[in-house]
Amino acid sequence: MKKAKSNLKTNILIVVILVLFNTSCAVNGTLQGLYSYYNKTKSTNPKLLIKIDSSKLICSLENDTIPKVYIINGNQLKKCINNSKTLVYIWPPKCKSDVCYPLHIMQRKCDDNGIDLFIVAEYYDSELMQKSYQIKRSIFGIDTKHYKTNLTSKYVAKFNFDLMGKKITDRFVYFENGIFKKSNYSLEAVIN
Repeated sequence: MKKAKSNLKTNILIVVILVLFNTSCAVNGTLQGLYSYYNKTKSTNPKLLIKIDSSKLICSLENDTIPKVYIINGNQLKKCINNSKTLVYIWPPKCKSDVCYPLHIMQRKCDDNGIDLFIVAEYYDSELMQKSYQIKRSIFGIDTKHYKTNLTSKYVAKFNFDLMGKKITDRFVYFENGIFKKSNYSLEAVIN
């Protein structure tokens, strides 16, 4: 009887392991979104990423015919959030879900609603960052050296805290007259 119970437990354990193994997530491709990929992007396209001195204002950096990503921290961007309506979009370049919008559509929605748009890349992707997008401002990248980490979740959290003084994980952050009003993973929930 003891042997039958032992075999039954072993068989159940094997089945559970097989089920977990067959239903677990697999990593296809890179780990973008987990790490910054700043160094890889910098070595692939050295002229793409431009470090801005923290004492310089970044508010009026317009999009150019040659794509550039300006490396900033949350305090630098905070100095630009003083217009009546401002939206900061934490852009995941390879995102394909319903809450990820093409950048030109983001710009159009903001223009239609009288909102200033700042696009901040969540992580670095040379291929997608060197494209020319129909947006008013250049894309900004988070300064991983300033935040002393290459882990996306950590430097984004620190960037958001510098920007808002709060821990927020949403992609869309809305301000009025320089004051944080709301944030969400849905654009419509923020601008409507």
